[in-house]
Amino acid sequence: MTSPASSSPPFPSLPDPAARVSRHDARSRLRLRDTWGLLKPYWVSRDGRAGLALLALVVALNLALVGVNVWLTNWNRVFYNALEAHDFPAFRQQLLAFCAIAAVFIVVSVFKQYYTMMLQMRWRTWLTTDFLTRWLDGQAYYRIEQAHATDNPDQRIADDLRTLASDSLTLSLGLLNSVVTLASFITILWSVSGALTFHLGATPITVPGYMVWFAVLYAVAGSWLTHKVGKPLIGLSFQQEQREADFRYALMRLRENAEGVALYHGEATERASLLTRFGSIRDNWGWLMRYSRRLVLVSAGYGQIAIVFPLIVAAPRYFARELTLGGLMQISSAFGQVQGALSWLVDSYASLVSWQAASNRVLDFQAAILATDNDRAHADGEHGIRVTQGKANGGIEGNDRSVGDASRRASPEAPDRGAAAGLPAMTADGLVLAVPDTRFARSNVTDDAGSFETTAQARSGRVAVPGAQPIRELTSPFSLTIERGQRWLVTGPSGSGKSVFFRAMAGIWPYGRGTVDRPENARVLFLPQKSYLPAGTLADALCYPSRSDARAETALREVLRACRLDGLIERLRDVANWSTTLSPGEQQRLAFARALLQAPDYLFLDEATSALDEDTEAAMYGLIRERLPNAALISIAHRSTVARWHDRYLRYDARRGGEASVRTGELPACPAG
Repeated sequence: MTSPASSSPPFPSLPDPAARVSRHDARSRLRLRDTWGLLKPYWVSRDGRAGLALLALVVALNLALVGVNVWLTNWNRVFYNALEAHDFPAFRQQLLAFCAIAAVFIVVSVFKQYYTMMLQMRWRTWLTTDFLTRWLDGQAYYRIEQAHATDNPDQRIADDLRTLASDSLTLSLGLLNSVVTLASFITILWSVSGALTFHLGATPITVPGYMVWFAVLYAVAGSWLTHKVGKPLIGLSFQQEQREADFRYALMRLRENAEGVALYHGEATERASLLTRFGSIRDNWGWLMRYSRRLVLVSAGYGQIAIVFPLIVAAPRYFARELTLGGLMQISSAFGQVQGALSWLVDSYASLVSWQAASNRVLDFQAAILATDNDRAHADGEHGIRVTQGKANGGIEGNDRSVGDASRRASPEAPDRGAAAGLPAMTADGLVLAVPDTRFARSNVTDDAGSFETTAQARSGRVAVPGAQPIRELTSPFSLTIERGQRWLVTGPSGSGKSVFFRAMAGIWPYGRGTVDRPENARVLFLPQKSYLPAGTLADALCYPSRSDARAETALREVLRACRLDGLIERLRDVANWSTTLSPGEQQRLAFARALLQAPDYLFLDEATSALDEDTEAAMYGLIRERLPNAALISIAHRSTVARWHDRYLRYDARRGGEASVRTGELPACPAG
């Protein structure tokens, strides 16, 4: 059997992806104004003051290097004149002068590199902290995933922000260095090159400082040609980063689901899927090679010609004995400095392509965050589910305060105000649950026409956000009041939207309408079918999202024993990836232990006992009833055995016109023992 690689040509003859990118595509444009909006906030921040001081130091070191280069250019003239005159004492003296020049150059270069790297890390740290905060606030990370509003946010934070900070500094310092170099050497080149006189017909024409004009024309022609050839690389680099990240994500998912794949013997399917993803990387890389080859051809040819170009142009004056050898070498050196300064675009184009691709990806990521924040802020009950905190009792709207505060209120450090008498009920008013309409769903934020740039564009339908993507309503409007101490069982056919109700009450589901009001300062805990277990110590996983050192170890041992996890008691300080180390049943019992520790006023369970046998399930519910007698319990379950632990029901009935009606009522009393 031949492998896919051996049965296909090195790079398939596929349509040029760069040719499909519209000139209006944001991925292929230098979005300098938008990029400046990304870069500016750091320099006006509190930490930016220290950054500006470091920047001033780095700029001073760059200027010092330019001064060293001017010193070296003048040294060239004296050194080569000594060679031409066979003046050995002068030759020896200039060698000593060169040692001094080289020593200064080395010291300045070392400190410039050191402080440049320091500034890069300070800037990257600020950017990473800022984007992590915005991504995590208000569950933007969750809403972005639900809306498919951007791909691979992990890469954009870890890789693209690093590239943005480091390349922004490198390119800007390079541009500054080019400007200063040009200002320093253009007068030298003008004065030493003299005038060029030629005849146009019978009219003599004199061009003063003619080498300067040759340098300008040469650099302008090279820059134009480089941009013409290299511009498609911006879009191709954007796509390459996207496809590389998709491939890494697929590999990571295989690692996380290794057991499931092994049980299904799905290796062949996974291999085919991974090779398909890698094939897209390979195809795009082929086009990157083609365009990079053209760019290197232009830039390398430009650089090589520049070595002899000033000598060729200045040669007539040298052979006419109007220039000494030292003067010729000084002209060559000064021309190289001026031409190099004017050729910043040519020399930096590859870095500029990488930088702009990274900044475009960060801009798209920022737009996705802004779009989700905008939808959350404008959820008014008619457009999106509005979440309030104690609104009926003079509280504030949940959209004015991050719903992420729920985890803080459910933590052990939060004051136990839920135990106080008279805590108001949690309510849902006019609630309509919905999901994105998959007939119109988009798999990604970008298409062949490009990527979104602003929230306004996102809401025009290009991005799958709540205000832009068509939705399908699952339920007719219903209302619900949950008092402390009540036990609610949520039932209905599979796929009817029970888990959507769970997410809506948690305040993280953006699709639908109506209002959810949660008592202010109430401790609310949501346990999904598969709870999140962070990598770290078992104690950290048990106490999440709180710190394990906030609890006495005796309390942790006691709840593990109560939840039939005796075998884990001695592993509290072990470090592992517990989501793969523990069985599904152990993970669900650990989630119950977490609930006992946090003692919430409202406890929501979504198929939280699906991996447990009936006896263990009864034991877990018995613990909740015994230790949290005043807590409201809301369970989503299919098992009939769960009903005896509840006294009320919320039931999804058969759909009418595509929407399910939701009924509530009391369950007959059943013995719970």
